[in-house]
Order: sequence, then C-alpha cells, then structure tokens
Amino acid sequence: MLELPNHFSLTDMTLEHVEAVHEIFEECFTAERWSRKSIREELDNPLAVTLVVLHHRLVVAFLNGRHICQEGDINQIAVKKEYRRHGLASYLMKALFERAKKEQIAHYTLEVRSSNQQAIDFYHSLGFEQVGRRKDYYSKPKEDALLYRKIIQKGVDN
Repeated sequence: MLELPNHFSLTDMTLEHVEAVHEIFEECFTAERWSRKSIREELDNPLAVTLVVLHHRLVVAFLNGRHICQEGDINQIAVKKEYRRHGLASYLMKALFERAKKEQIAHYTLEVRSSNQQAIDFYHSLGFEQVGRRKDYYSKPKEDALLYRKIIQKGVDN
C-alpha cells in the first residue's frame, strides 16, 4: 500500500474541493486552464477520476483523468509550489495506477509540452514511453505535444 508523508491524505475530489483545485490550476498552468464550472462538471462525469491530496484539510495537489472502456487518459496533474518535492505527484500517479488495476484499465496516455523537460523526466521515471507527437497542440505559446503511454496491465484491451 502506498504511504503519504505525515499530515497528508488522499481522497476523491468533492464539491468542497473545487475552488482549491481551481486555484492550483491558476497557479500552475499558463494556458489551457479550466474554469471552476469545468472542474465542477467533473464531479458529474462518470468517466472522470479526480484525486486530491490534502495537507490537513487544505488541497495541495490534484490529478484529473478519464477512464473510457479499458483505457485511461491523464488530463492534468499539479502540486502547489510550496508542497513540491514531497513525492505528492508520484503518489497521485501510483494511486491512480492502483485504481486502474481494480477497474481493468489497460493503459494510460497523456500529452506534455515538448519543452517541459521536468515533466518528461517525471513521466519517464514512472514508466511512460513516448509514442507520438502532436504538432502545434498547445497554444500560449504554440508548441508541440509529446504523446506518452504507460501499460498498466497487458492483455486487458486485447
């Protein structure tokens, strides 16, 4: 079982977390930010998985993804600046992978800006492999996306 540092806990996002998740979006992303309404709508989306890490009762990190049939997509992952380097992003990803095994998810895909070497290194450390490139996928600034994939369970989707 995964363990978080003291005073941290993991839970599914609830309505009370939406504002804090939005604030983390505003802090961590320069483009492709989601509105409060978009974040709130994830609560009603049966395909969405949104996990939050709490420090005491404060939301300090989140991960949002989708489970569609036996495939998973990771849309966003972010940690408040003052809570980085505690392993929270790794913990979120590993918690998602554990859930994926229970839900028979075969693999995850995600996109990352081609210039975001820190994120690329992070995804490599978790076993993701580059499987493609999407030209001019991002705006503000315009940039290619690298498409990554991680196999969770072989044979589930075949």
